[in-house]
Amino acid sequence: MKYKNIPSALHNFAHSFVSLVNYVDGVYIRDVLTDELHKVPNHELLIYFPEGRIEPSVELPQSLKKSVQHFSNHYADHLSSQNVEPGSIQECRVLIYGDRLGMHCTILANDDRGKIYDIPVRID
Repeated sequence: MKYKNIPSALHNFAHSFVSLVNYVDGVYIRDVLTDELHKVPNHELLIYFPEGRIEPSVELPQSLKKSVQHFSNHYADHLSSQNVEPGSIQECRVLIYGDRLGMHCTILANDDRGKIYDIPVRID
């Protein structure tokens, strides 16, 4: 395993989640996220991978829940495909938040060496 691959693997994972390839039940998840951010406190959603837990715990559309479950199921495969041992990531969270400029995404993680990653993900 190469620790230097962790930032790009994490970035690619989060970018896939907020990109237009994430299409479930006839809707783009990015659009669902944009709509849901207006309904949650502080306009923030925090998604834990691979657990698939979403905070805050509010009622969310089924399409978003399905997408999170799908990405959770493929989390380990995604990391492994980029030469990152999934067990080396101790905690992984995708923070999606909105402000007057639009929707933003950051992936937050820490590895088994104690290194903390805070990687912004551009939403096109």
